[in-house]
Amino acid sequence: MYLLYSLSDLIFSGYTLTAIPLLLAYLLIKTKRPMLSKVMVWSNWILVVGSCVYLASTLIYIIILLDAGDKAAIYIDRLIGPYWFGFWGFVLLKGILPQVLWIKKFRNAIWIMPVMLPFILVDDYSEFLIRLILNLNRDYLPSSWVLYPPKLSEFVFSTLIYSFILVVCYFIDRKKKTT
Repeated sequence: MYLLYSLSDLIFSGYTLTAIPLLLAYLLIKTKRPMLSKVMVWSNWILVVGSCVYLASTLIYIIILLDAGDKAAIYIDRLIGPYWFGFWGFVLLKGILPQVLWIKKFRNAIWIMPVMLPFILVDDYSEFLIRLILNLNRDYLPSSWVLYPPKLSEFVFSTLIYSFILVVCYFIDRKKKTT
């Protein structure tokens, strides 16, 4: 599920990174620009695919959280609790708004990029703040924390990973000194 969310975030970030130079090139180049128009339409198609991936991952998220057992109340609170606007705002901006591009008239229009771009940028940069609010509300207050005793296997695994990283850094540093 998080892989799908990450994939859709990469698609949306890629769209914002390519849409701004494409718009600038479209405005600055005054000659015939059929290839530029095709690239803009392709990027709109990629945005539709990213939107579909996001909607699918959100649907999987909702299905999984309904079967979460005793933690289902925490997840359902994210959907309909006091900060519902955070979760459903993402669904609106990343999932539903780009579905307009299924209509060929909008998909081939050049003016749709500057209209969609601010919504996607706001969504990308507000995601951290909204997720912070959703995760640090009353479900995760210190009063609801419990002591988690670490297991020996976790300690050993963490130590092995850290040791491996140190050994790799040692060999990289040693190779730098010999060259």
